[in-house]
Amino acid sequence: MSLTLTEANRAIDAALVKADELEITISVSVCDAAGRLAAHQRQRDEASLGLLARQFRTNVVIGEGAPVVIGPGGLPLMRSSELEGAIGVSGAPDNEQNAECAKAGVEAFGNASDVTQG
Repeated sequence: MSLTLTEANRAIDAALVKADELEITISVSVCDAAGRLAAHQRQRDEASLGLLARQFRTNVVIGEGAPVVIGPGGLPLMRSSELEGAIGVSGAPDNEQNAECAKAGVEAFGNASDVTQG
């Protein structure tokens, strides 16, 4: 099963909710297992380098051919031990907050995947 737009948006939404809880602004991208952009959102006033930084972060995770984490804010999206894509977050004041937001996205993806698989 491939990463769907609905799943990508669900992961992004969870990352944005976490950013709101942390009172920060971020940009979030999700790529599929081939490294193609599936979805992207940027909160108003988020002034980081934007899309290119997140695409790079998610592409590097996928480009290794395995779920390799290259830095905070870039995490693989897995389903049944298979790489489905990656989520990349940037714009937070520190890398720990980028990672927290990315983790929220991963958890939302994983929880939704568990429900859809029965």
